[in-house]
Amino acid sequence: DPADLYLCKVSRQKIAYLKIVARALLDGYFDGILEMPLRDALDKLIALKGVGNWTARYWLATVGRLDSLAYGDAGLASAYKAAYGHTHDLEAWGEALGDVRGWAYYYLIWGVKYLPAKI
Repeated sequence: DPADLYLCKVSRQKIAYLKIVARALLDGYFDGILEMPLRDALDKLIALKGVGNWTARYWLATVGRLDSLAYGDAGLASAYKAAYGHTHDLEAWGEALGDVRGWAYYYLIWGVKYLPAKI
């Protein structure tokens, strides 16, 4: 119920976007999306009103598409900066990794979290 979502601090605009995505799901819009080439899957998701590049990339990664990497993710940027001292080439780094860029995300996040501060 939109009224319940609004009480949970979900904006009316986000409620509208959630309805669009829910309707797309029920209508089979996502069928086969995990088997599509990454660019096609991203384009299909971004075509939905309210779904941007970060959301599309992040969602694909969370459902098992480890060739997808959400470059705007704050945790990724923080871990990359801790490892490399900057973030100016983060997207180039991810794109150079190709189909394993999602794996690299998890290794980078966990590696930075668990490595000693001084090696």
